[in-house]
Parts: sequence; structure tokens; C-alpha cells
Amino acid sequence: ALRLAFFSKLEFFSVAGLDRVGIDWRVLLFTLASAAGATLFFGIAPAAASARADLNDALRSGGRGATSSDRGRFRSTLIVVEVALSLILLTGAGLLAKSFAALLSVNPGFQPERLLAAGLTLPRTQYRSTEQAAEFYDTLLERARALPGVRSAAITDTVPLTGDDNRFGIKIDGRTAGPDERWRMHPRLVSSGYLETMGIALLQGRTFSVSDAAGNIPVAIVSENAARRYWPDGRALGRRFAFDAEHAPWIEVIGIAAPVHNRALDEESTPDVYVPLRGNPFGYPPTEVALMLRTGDSPTSLGSALRATVSSLDRTLAISRIQSMEAYVADSVAPKKFNLVLLGIFAVLAVALAAAGLYGVMTYLVSRRSGEIGIRMALGARQGDVLRLVIGNGLALAGIGVAIGLAASFVATRFMTSLLFGVRPFDPLVFAAVPALLIAVGALASFVPARRASRVDPLEALRIE
Repeated sequence: ALRLAFFSKLEFFSVAGLDRVGIDWRVLLFTLASAAGATLFFGIAPAAASARADLNDALRSGGRGATSSDRGRFRSTLIVVEVALSLILLTGAGLLAKSFAALLSVNPGFQPERLLAAGLTLPRTQYRSTEQAAEFYDTLLERARALPGVRSAAITDTVPLTGDDNRFGIKIDGRTAGPDERWRMHPRLVSSGYLETMGIALLQGRTFSVSDAAGNIPVAIVSENAARRYWPDGRALGRRFAFDAEHAPWIEVIGIAAPVHNRALDEESTPDVYVPLRGNPFGYPPTEVALMLRTGDSPTSLGSALRATVSSLDRTLAISRIQSMEAYVADSVAPKKFNLVLLGIFAVLAVALAAAGLYGVMTYLVSRRSGEIGIRMALGARQGDVLRLVIGNGLALAGIGVAIGLAASFVATRFMTSLLFGVRPFDPLVFAAVPALLIAVGALASFVPARRASRVDPLEALRIE
């Protein structure tokens, strides 16, 4: 519980929903059962070996007989397994880290800094007509733009990065879809000033004006990927399309905007079409909208003022959710961040256990071979020779574990494809860096016992032997 509280306070380890995770009796019972089971499992083999030992042989050999050798082999086997598991976990964590870095480098298509989204729902019983809802939105925008610290404001029926997948079939003037083609776009009902408020770049054409809502010709702004897909000749401006519905009017393209990740950062941008909130071709304004505010300071400080503004217009209405777009971005990457943090913690713990185990095994081997080391030094072996001998034994164990771990990682990473973004399961950098790191850890864990062995007094070692 203390570790959970500690990690939740660190910025990197802050994952959406982590503050709501607690320790209950089921988690505690599972932890205790796992600890008891692991203790019994790993204690059976040494206990069985000790029970089968011949006491006379053990006394004659000073505790260094067959039983001691069996224990040494068992410990060495455990170290190899620990190193192999550490490599698998570290490889997975490395792939997730590269994937997370690639995800953070994705341009969402808008500028989330100092941008606030406030949800609002109009009851249909009170706002039955299109004109009533449109007038309310116009008044709300006028007052929101007058709030201190607000630079611009707009209304939309879709907040980016919320997983919206609302699609409509379309038909294009002058073109006919093939038998296997499905022409669809994602409509976004927005007010004037939406692109400017969101920081979405207008690549060609113009934005909406007041006259567009009252005009006889419906207009729209399409995203660049939609223009490229449905008007491959590069001349989308001035062209017409219509939603695939009965009596749907033809809509003229007046602008092309940069693509936006409306569903998630790790998914391709959808082919979007922005249509004016007032006078949209669907014939009705949305009742569930979000008020987007671009501010000069911290956007979350506007919460109380925004609630008061809505209440002054209609006391029956309330803001359902106020959240910065930076928080929406964080929520979008939260699942991958959680996977990275969880696997990273397991990998670090596994490496620490492998290093501690290797240190213990090498210390044990040095104590068993103190007589041999004393003889070698008495015959002229230098400290460097002893260092190489002990560290070489440690690196041999680490090397076997690395080889097994690499083979297992090539298989295990195939099942991580759905968790990765912008990274191949067999990333060369990760598969080169992780084994090198574990070999370095193995050398470091063997160095202290090796240094102790190199300082053995030959006479004292021979006397004890």
C-alpha cells in the first residue's frame, strides 16, 4: 500500500485511475498465498537434497560433498532462470518504452496547451426547436468569450481523443463509387472559430463566416486526408459532396484543415468534415456539446466562472465535465503508460533479484574454492588471474541466461504487437542493449566476490583447507 501511494505521487508513474486502486482482503490473501507457495516450492528441492545426504560423507568432506555440489548446481540453475526472465521482462519494457516515446511524439493535430473542454447537455424538452438551441449556443459563446483570461471559444459536438467513431456515408458530385468502395466521412458539428480555438491549421481555403449559417448553399471544411482520399486530383476546394441520405443537400468544400486524431493518438486520423453548428445539413443542432476555451493562463481556473455563466443563462443546466485537453491527451496514452510502468517495475525487480542471486552464488563458490584459489596463488597466480577466473564464472552463468532469454524473447515479443506503436517486435536497439545491460550487471555482481577472492591469503586458505 505504501509503494502504491508512493508511485501515485510521482509524475512519471501517475496513471489515470491509479489513485483509486486500493488494497483489499482479496489482494492481501492472494499476496500471502503467492509468497507462501513460492517459499514452499523453492524450499522443497534444498530440503529434499539435505534429507538424502550421507552425514558421514558430509562430515568427512567438511560440508563440501555431493550435497553441497547439488546445492551449487541448483543455485546456478536458478540464476540462469532469473537472468533469462529478467531479459524477457527488460526486452518487453524496452519495446514499450520506445513505443510510448513514439506515441508522445505524435502530433494530435491540435494544440492541447491551455485548452479547456466543458461538457454540456441541453434537454430536448426545453430546447425543442433548432432556433432555440442555436440561440442558446450563440449567447453562451458570446459570454464565454468575455470571461477574463479567455482568448477564444467555440462549440463542438465531438471532443478529440474521446474515441468517437461517428461515420456517415457520402456521395461525391461528378464521381461514382466502385462496387467495393465505401465512401464515408466523420462529421463534426462546430461553431465559428473552432479551428482557431483548437489550434487546427487551415491548409487551404477559408473558415466559416456568419453568412455561411444564413446562406442557401451549405458549406464544409474537410480534413486533408479526406480531401486526398476523395479528391485525388488535389482540387477539393469548390467541389461538392452530400451525405448519403434522402433529400440530403449538396455541400460545398470551402476549406481544407490539418488532420486530427479524434479517436486516439495510436490510431490513424479519421477523414473528418466540419460543418457549421447553425444551419447544418442534418437540420438540427446537437444537444450534447463541448465548450472549448483557449486561455492565456491555467484553463482549469475557469471552472467556477464557467459554471456561473451557464447557470445565468439557464439554472436547470450544469456543466457535466471540465477537463483540460492536456488531460485528454494523458488519458489517451494512459493504457500504454500503465503497461510500461507495470512491466518496467517487474523488470527492474527481476534484474535486482538476478544481480543479488548472482552475487550470492559467486560468494558461495568463492568460499568453496578458497583452497583452490590459495593453491593457484601459491603457485604464482596473480590477483588479475583470480579476478578473471571468478568474473568469468559469473559471466558464464549470465551468458547462458542471456542466450536462453534471447531465444524466449524472440517468441514472446510476437504477442506484444497489439501493445506496440511505431516499433517492431524485433527492434535491433532493444535486442542489443538489453543483453549488454545484463552482461554488465552480471560482471558487476561478480566483481565484489572476485575482488575478495583475489585478496585471499594463500597460507591461511591452505591452513583452513
